[in-house]
Amino acid sequence: MRLRTIFADRVFALRIEKPSYPGAPDDALSQTLAFWQDTDALEEFFLANHDFLCSGYFEKYKLFEAAPEENALYAALLVRRQALAFQELLRQHNDSGSLDELFRFLSNAQYDYQELDLSKAKNDSLPPRWLRLYAIRLAQNCYLITGGAVKLTLEMKDHENTRRALAVIHKTRDWLKENGIFDDDALHEAGLF
Repeated sequence: MRLRTIFADRVFALRIEKPSYPGAPDDALSQTLAFWQDTDALEEFFLANHDFLCSGYFEKYKLFEAAPEENALYAALLVRRQALAFQELLRQHNDSGSLDELFRFLSNAQYDYQELDLSKAKNDSLPPRWLRLYAIRLAQNCYLITGGAVKLTLEMKDHENTRRALAVIHKTRDWLKENGIFDDDALHEAGLF
């Protein structure tokens, strides 16, 4: 496993061994942000997931009565706008040392910090609230980002996109545990950068 430092000593990202296309970003955060800002790729995603898009999980956006192509473009533009705001939000929380306020427990049933917590970040201030970053909490205000997704269902298990993100975060946490890496100090000592 290889990592990239995003914000020194606070935010790291999993390196992608086989980027999805030549010249694609090679870390989980950059690749996620690039996808969220690629209108063509987002349109394809929303066309392929039109039933999920119109399911009403996000009640405010249940008004998709236009043609699928129009819905896909509209959704892509919403995601692009939210992606830029999300990127700035991540930067602000890093700069203020408040990443624990942005990243929450992955499970809504968890209330106490534990070793290598699975976490999610979302931008609640700008609808639609489809975008998620997934990370492992290494220490207070210190995270390893494993990926991201456009979340169109209530449960992660209900969509292929979020199921993949869930598999990656679990596989990464298991690898860290197997290799005795339980905090940011051990991560640095392991020489994964």
